[in-house]
Amino acid sequence: MPLKSKFILLFFAFTLIPLVLFGAIVFSQARNILRTVRTAQLDAIADLKKDKIETFFQERVADVRSAQAFRNIRTNLPVLSAYAGDRTAPAYVQAKKALDDQMKTFQQAFGYLDVMLLDDRGNVVYTGNDGHSVVELDLPLRNRKVFEEGKKGIYFSDVFFGMEGDRRIEMIGTAPIRDLRGAFVGAIVLEIDMAPIFKFIQDATGLGTTGEALIVRQKGKETLFLSPLRHDPNAALVKVVSLREKIALPAIKAAKGENGSGISYDYRGEEVLAAWRYIPYLRWGLVTKIDASEVFAPVGQLLTVIICVPSMFDSLEVQVLYPA
Repeated sequence: MPLKSKFILLFFAFTLIPLVLFGAIVFSQARNILRTVRTAQLDAIADLKKDKIETFFQERVADVRSAQAFRNIRTNLPVLSAYAGDRTAPAYVQAKKALDDQMKTFQQAFGYLDVMLLDDRGNVVYTGNDGHSVVELDLPLRNRKVFEEGKKGIYFSDVFFGMEGDRRIEMIGTAPIRDLRGAFVGAIVLEIDMAPIFKFIQDATGLGTTGEALIVRQKGKETLFLSPLRHDPNAALVKVVSLREKIALPAIKAAKGENGSGISYDYRGEEVLAAWRYIPYLRWGLVTKIDASEVFAPVGQLLTVIICVPSMFDSLEVQVLYPA
């Protein structure tokens, strides 16, 4: 081999090896930087959504406390309870009219599906939604726990499907009502439509093309998905994952009361970068996530460039050793 060719080969050898090492370092650093930046974004989005959810329910708590103090309710709930068996009685008619004037406005102003009043045994004696009167009046709530917990203080139920055949997801907020002498006379029930809060939770702004946010809760030895999923719109209150599964790890951790972020596997078994938060007041877990393939796509492009450079040198080497 000519001496000139040997010098060129030595030059390529001493240049190529440092270049590859440099490329490996750049690749690793670029991946770490992307991971750090994207994790910070996911953490920020998760914290924002958690704050918004908590604010939404703090407002609902304020509504309940306001209603508990209504003199109209404290005065007329005992009347409705006393005359529940005779709704034509003048005292009942007058009490209901007084409640309608205030409660229907209250219901519409704050967007509740219904505002109900229960007597001291938990039976419905008033409903602001006239469409519910036939199926609600004089009957106890379907979920007895709501009344029992509501007797003690402000309580929010788990989310559930509404009327039979209605796929709308709802929640109940309840609290005790006391008359003007301070005696327990029943409870107020607010029927909350979850659609507005789900719409906010599912807003994928800042989550790229593969990202999503979702809420879950622990149910026995399983994690129950409460909101519709990007890849499974009918998952709400249906999809569950065992706590022992190796998938849906961010959701499982959030439902178990953990806060954190990192690379993991979602409910599809896909590798994702995720942030998870626990919301103690509601017993909910919140997850924000993006597919790892999208997060690290720019690094993949960089890797392609790094691989192409040695190939270019190989081509030059061939031309030197075997000139045309």
